[in-house]
Amino acid sequence: MVASPMMPQPRGPFQAPDPMAGPVGGDMGGDPRQLLAMLEQVIGPVTQPQPKYRPGYQPPKKPKVDELWGKSTTIMQRHQRLLDRFDQDRLWLQMALVGMFEEDRIAKNKGLIVDEFQSTGIAADWNLACAYLAALPFEPTKPVLRDDLKTEARMLQDAVRYLRDEEINRYNDAWGADLATEEARYLTIYGRIVNRTVMNLSDPEFPFDSTLIDPSTVFFNGNERTIQEAYHRYRTTYGRLVGVFGEPPASTMRQIKNAHGNDEWEWCEVDALDYWDTWWRAVRTQDAVFVPVTAHEYGTTPFTIQLGPLGMPVGGTANRDRTEIGPNGQLWSEAANIADDSVHKGLSYIHYMRREHAQYEAIMARILTGFKKAIDPPIIRERGLMAAEMPMHPLNTGPGQQNETILGDEKVSPIPTSAGPVDTNIVLTAMTQEQRGTRLPPMFGGFNEQSNVSGTAQNGLTDAGMEKLNGWMRATERYHSIRYTRWFEMWRNFGHLAENAGPERAPLIIPRARPKSGEQPAFELNRDLIDRVGPRINVRMSKPRVNQLLPIVNAFQGMVANGWATDAMAMEALGYLDVDRIREEWMEDKALKQALDHPKFVEMFTIPTSLMEAMREAEGDPRQQQGFMAALMAWMQNVVQPAQMQQQQQMQPQGMPQPGMPQGGPPMQGPPGVQGGTAGMSLPEATGQAPGSLTGVQGGPGPMPRNGPPGPPPGSVVIPPGQPIG
Repeated sequence: MVASPMMPQPRGPFQAPDPMAGPVGGDMGGDPRQLLAMLEQVIGPVTQPQPKYRPGYQPPKKPKVDELWGKSTTIMQRHQRLLDRFDQDRLWLQMALVGMFEEDRIAKNKGLIVDEFQSTGIAADWNLACAYLAALPFEPTKPVLRDDLKTEARMLQDAVRYLRDEEINRYNDAWGADLATEEARYLTIYGRIVNRTVMNLSDPEFPFDSTLIDPSTVFFNGNERTIQEAYHRYRTTYGRLVGVFGEPPASTMRQIKNAHGNDEWEWCEVDALDYWDTWWRAVRTQDAVFVPVTAHEYGTTPFTIQLGPLGMPVGGTANRDRTEIGPNGQLWSEAANIADDSVHKGLSYIHYMRREHAQYEAIMARILTGFKKAIDPPIIRERGLMAAEMPMHPLNTGPGQQNETILGDEKVSPIPTSAGPVDTNIVLTAMTQEQRGTRLPPMFGGFNEQSNVSGTAQNGLTDAGMEKLNGWMRATERYHSIRYTRWFEMWRNFGHLAENAGPERAPLIIPRARPKSGEQPAFELNRDLIDRVGPRINVRMSKPRVNQLLPIVNAFQGMVANGWATDAMAMEALGYLDVDRIREEWMEDKALKQALDHPKFVEMFTIPTSLMEAMREAEGDPRQQQGFMAALMAWMQNVVQPAQMQQQQQMQPQGMPQPGMPQGGPPMQGPPGVQGGTAGMSLPEATGQAPGSLTGVQGGPGPMPRNGPPGPPPGSVVIPPGQPIG
C-alpha cells in the first residue's frame, strides 16, 4: 500500500517506504487495530502487547509541516564547513583533484606548459582498507549472567546471523553491490556511517527496511542520550517521489506539471526532505507535501550513526574564537559555534593524508617538468637582419635530426637550465617517511620492500598495519551492535502487529546456524524470547592472526600449564570470537572421535542411524519405509544381537545380571513410532546424557568405557536373546 495524503495514513510502524531504500514488500493489508476491534466485538476485549518506551518518555509536540523546510535549510547553512570537508574528501578519492603549487597552477591557466602528476596513493590505500574491513568476520555475541539463559542467548545470536545474511542478499539484489563493502566506504569516506531502519510488517521473512544513508545528506539534533530530530535532505525526482509516496493534492500536482511540463515533470530533479523525530515523520519538497506529519510511534528516531576513530573527542568543544588564515594570507578570527565543532569530529580515513599527498603530487609535477626540459630543453634562436627577412624553418630536436642555419646570421643554442635541486631526494625521502606514518605498510598489500627482511619481521610489520585499522574495525562493531539491538527492540514492540495482521501472515522464523542435539532446526523470534534474555547484542569482527599462530601457541602453552592463563585467553589472543562455541564443538568432536575409535560403536551404531535417517526422509511412502524396516530388522538380528550377547557375557562373567538391569535382559524397544523405543533418538537422548554433549557432561567430554559405549546403542532396536523377530 502506497502512503498518500489522499488516503488515510496508517499509524504505528506501517511506514511509507523510503525513495532511497530500493525494492519494498507487497501489500500491507488492513490496519491490525481495526481487525482487533472487530475481533473484540465477537469474543470480548483482547489484550495485546504494548510498546516499551524508556522511563519518562513523552512524545514531542507535533511539528508544522510548513516550517520543516526552512529549518532544514538553516541547518545545512550552519554546517557548510562540514559539507565542504565532505566534498574535499570525496573529490580526492575520485581523483578529481590534483596537487600543484599555486604559481604552477596560475602558469597552467595562462597557457604555459606545466605537467601534472597524479598519484593513486591515497585511493589505493583507501580501497585496501575498505577491502580489509569488508572481509572481517561477523560474529554476534550475547553474554548472559545465568546458565539457564544460554540457549536463548544462542537463539538471539542465530537471529542476528540470519538477519545479516538476509540483509546482504537483499541489498545486492536491489543495488548490485556488496553491503559490507558499501558500509566500509561510507564510514571511511565521511568518517561516519548512518543507517535508518523502519518496520516492514508485510514481509514475514525480513520485517525490516534498512537503508544506508549518505552522511552528507542528514543532520541530527539531539542530546547526550538520544537523537531528537533527523533532517534528511536528498536529491531525487518528482516521478520517484510520486511512485513511492503517492501523488500530492491535485492542486499541487497541477502546479508541478505546469512548471515542468506534462511530459517532463517525472524526470525533473528536486530536493526532498524526510523529517523524523521520536514520534513524528513527514516528507516534502519546497513546494509539495508527499507525506503529512504522521505518527510512527517508535519512541525514538530510527537512525543509527557511528563516528570513526579520527578527530577530536565527540563531547569536546572547539575554541570560543576560531583563528584561521584567510585567502590572502592574513589572520582573521570569528566566534565559533556548535556546528563548527562537527568539522573536527569523525574525520575521514584520508583526512591526514590529503596535505602530504597534494605536496607529493606538486613536487613530482615539477620534477616531471624538469625531466622533460632536460631531455628537450628550450632553445634560443638568434637571427641577424638578413636572416630575419627569410622564412624561419622549424627546428627538429629529435635524436639524429639536422637543422640548417644561415652562417653568420643565425645561431641556435639551448637555454641554460639548472640541473634541478640537489636535495630533491632528501625531500622525497622525507615525504616517504611521512606517508609511512599514516598509510598501511606495503606488506599489507602483498609487497616486499626489502628482500633481506626476515619473514618474522615482515609479519610484525603487517600486524602493525592491521593495528592502524583497529579503530575503524571497532567503529564497525559498535555500528552493528547498536543497530541490531534496536532491531530487536522494534520487533519486541511491534512484531505482534505482523503476527496478528492477517491469517496469511506468519511470525518471524529464524533458522539455527548449528542446531545442537535435541534442538529444532528453527525457532520463532518473539517478544517473550527477547524479554527473557534482553535485546542487547554485541557484534565482534576480528581476523585470527595466522602469522602469529605458532608464537602465541608457544607462549600460552607454558602459561596454561602453570595456571597463569586459560585456553580461552589463548583463543582470544589468536583472534577467535565465540570462544565458548568453539570449545564446545571441539570437545564434542573429540568425544565423537573417541567413540568412533571403538570397533563396537561403529559396528552397532552407524548403520542403524543411517537407516533411521532414510526412514525419516521416506515418510509418506509406505513401500520405502517397509523396505528400510526389513533391512533394519535384519541388521539387528545378524549384527546387533550377537554383539550385545557378547557384551553381556563380558560384563557378567559369573552369570550375574548387570547392575541396574532387570532380570531377563533390557526392555523391548521398538521402531520409530512405537512407544518406549529409542529408534531415531540421538546419542545423548538414548543414553540419558545431557543435551549438547556426547559424553553426558555439558560442554565437555568425560571418560568413555574402553569396552564400548554404555547401554544399547542409540538409533537401534534392541531385541533380547531368544525373542522372535516380527
